[in-house]
Amino acid sequence: MFKVAGYERLTLLPARERVEHSSELLMSNATADVISEMRSRYANRVVIFDLPPVLEADDALAFAGFMQAGLLVIGEGKSNRDDVLRTFQLLHDLKFVGTVLNGSREPVRTTY
Repeated sequence: MFKVAGYERLTLLPARERVEHSSELLMSNATADVISEMRSRYANRVVIFDLPPVLEADDALAFAGFMQAGLLVIGEGKSNRDDVLRTFQLLHDLKFVGTVLNGSREPVRTTY
């Protein structure tokens, strides 16, 4: 884990590389212990886990039991409606705080 300069409450824990049998590792007692430790030690922090796409790997489904909420990232031109609906079906017990449209080609319009 490392801190990011200028962001006191942000700590990153990057993955080094792909791991064989990652979904089994994510469902393990060791992972449960790490998540429990992070929640109890850093109660005033928001912990974000970046997981592979739900329909491309088992990792998000394996890890869903540890998540308190989800933020679904949808790729413009990559994600189709049926895949998004299927993702919500598979993660029906998880609360979602929103969605992000990634890679949009539409110009950003701001109104204040």
